[in-house]
Formats: sequence, structure tokens, C-alpha cells
Amino acid sequence: MPGRQESWHEFEQYAALAQLDLILSLTGLDEIISKSPVYAQAITAKQLPCFRLEYPIEDFHEPRHQARFANIITKVAEAIRDGQAVLVHCYAG
Repeated sequence: MPGRQESWHEFEQYAALAQLDLILSLTGLDEIISKSPVYAQAITAKQLPCFRLEYPIEDFHEPRHQARFANIITKVAEAIRDGQAVLVHCYAG
């Protein structure tokens, strides 16, 4: 999770170096607020270094809406196929 184990400035540097195009967050904003407040602040202020998709998945569970999740994964796969740099994260990684 961005900003959880590094400063926000360090994350921005990593994102720039990787030329990050897309973040897929598998955690919801409530969890992000509690685990990485600086990331939550960047989300709410619309100051992320790239586009962000969100599909929260409860720990140790599968996606609740298979069709919606498949649609998001298709978008991520298309981005990767098009050469975009993608970061997928949950709380732990």
C-alpha cells in the first residue's frame, strides 16, 4: 500500500521512476485511511501520480461481484498489454 512503509515523497519517486500509469487498489478507502493516511489524503485531494481503480476485497475472501471484478481485471490486463506500468496493492502488499 503506497505510503504505508515509505514516505509519500519516496512513493512519488518510485512511481515516477517506474512511470506508473495505473494503481489497482484492492482495499477500500476506510482501510486506507487507517493504514496509510497520507495515501488517503492524496486520493481525496486527487493528487495521485496516476489513475486509480478501486475494488475492495475482504481479507481471505473472494470478490463479491465476479462480473465487476472481471471487468476491472480486463482493464488492468489491457493496460499491461499496452505497455503501461501497473501497481496492484492490498493492505499487506
